[in-house]
Amino acid sequence: MLKNLANMCSGKSNFRSAISGIALLLATITVPTLSHAALFSSANGLSAARLSGVPAELYIRSAKKNLKANGYYSENGSVLYEKGAFKDAAWDRAPEVSASDLQASFELARDKKAFTDRESRQRRATWLYPDDGCFMRAQIAADVFEKSTGKKPAKIFAFDDLNVKTKNSPYGEVSWWYHVAALAKVIDPITKIETYHVYDPAIDMKKPMEVHDWLKAMNSPNAEIAVCAGDAYDPDSNCDVGISSPLGRATNEAQWYLPSEWSRLEELGREPERELGDFPPWL
Repeated sequence: MLKNLANMCSGKSNFRSAISGIALLLATITVPTLSHAALFSSANGLSAARLSGVPAELYIRSAKKNLKANGYYSENGSVLYEKGAFKDAAWDRAPEVSASDLQASFELARDKKAFTDRESRQRRATWLYPDDGCFMRAQIAADVFEKSTGKKPAKIFAFDDLNVKTKNSPYGEVSWWYHVAALAKVIDPITKIETYHVYDPAIDMKKPMEVHDWLKAMNSPNAEIAVCAGDAYDPDSNCDVGISSPLGRATNEAQWYLPSEWSRLEELGREPERELGDFPPWL
């Protein structure tokens, strides 16, 4: 836990993450639930980051408490309310695409320079800063998918003590209490077997991941999940219809994470000008 907190508070880290982490650490020491502020990554989005050693259940319980206090937990059909066993998820929400369209739309989403940072540089979604901001990255993938295929994807949320090995962290891994990605399905034209795939270059830069492989990569094959509408944004969202203007929200909230991605590559001794420019690591 202290290792992660030290990283949050380093000079090259996001100040918002440091404050959130400190609030969370204090909350875990003093009370059994987290403060509302500790859960939030910005004015709107629920942070997915989890301090090492702090169980996801603590975050989930606090998020539910805050939703209930505002009357949104059950009545509004939030993602948190809908989460459950893998077999019970609403898989019919995932649109069907061909295997070739799946890969093509994945590459378009990964490569799209959807943002302009504070130095007026064109930037992709923060695939190289996996610590947080999955809700923003998933929305970019969902938007590109819809524009390239004419179909609206689903979103899949996973909840558990999630841990991912990555070369994009100085500690070789990141931890989340939830994670979200865009979702589509492919039906084999010969066997008619359905497979479900996520768009998550923060974990696999080369291709969409089959859902079981995605969960295993997060070290949680039995995580609770929710399959929701493509406009669902974070665990507070309505699972059935999502939120209004999710792309606008993602565009605004990207500004929290773009500087952190740049600083992270500098911290790792890499070249952000190249990797975040025309020479990303997947080429």
